[in-house]
Amino acid sequence: MFVVCLLICTLSLENWMLPLEFLEDSLTEMLFHGQR
Repeated sequence: MFVVCLLICTLSLENWMLPLEFLEDSLTEMLFHGQR
C-alpha cells in the first residue's frame, strides 16, 4: 500500500493535473459503485 502511495505521489509531482483527475475519476467511480 505504501508503495502505491509513493508511486501516486511521484506521478503527481511530475504532472499534477493528469494524476489528480485520474484519482478523482477513480474515487467518484468507486463511490458510485459502492452506493449501488
